[in-house]
Amino acid sequence: YYYLLVIAYIVNLLLFGILPSIGTYVMLPYSQSAYYIASLVLPISSLLSVIIALVGKSRLQLSTIISLSFIATCLTVYVIVLAALSPCPPLHDTIGGAVIAIVCYFTAELVYSYIRLVIANRVRQEYEREHGLFWLGAISQMGALSGSIPMYFLINNMHVFKSRQVCRSYC
Repeated sequence: YYYLLVIAYIVNLLLFGILPSIGTYVMLPYSQSAYYIASLVLPISSLLSVIIALVGKSRLQLSTIISLSFIATCLTVYVIVLAALSPCPPLHDTIGGAVIAIVCYFTAELVYSYIRLVIANRVRQEYEREHGLFWLGAISQMGALSGSIPMYFLINNMHVFKSRQVCRSYC
């Protein structure tokens, strides 16, 4: 039970704290169109994770949840590196780079959403007596808060991420 809560904390930290904060820094170096497409496609990840759970499995073993978390975290690290290298990440101003960035970002959000759904389903079924869903919700909110606050300071005060302005040559 506690392993699931720790994984939920990390997933929410990354999904709701870090990834939304760096979206513009990841996508704008590739083009305005890449940013626009990402803003249209990324919200679909939550819906698609529900469809995957309906069609596939909505209950997974802990080892599978950990494996999926590792894959999504690797993709997230790549997205964070792209944001940190902004305004000149690898393959900037190319369609190939935009496709890779959007696919990594989308896949990370999709897998994180699926993990959240699987954990919530498992907690609801197995830990009803311990008020499992209440504690899962509290941990989820703490994860989102724990990711958002440092990102606020990294972006606004420390200027770790640099935005790319339209119609300027950087690299």
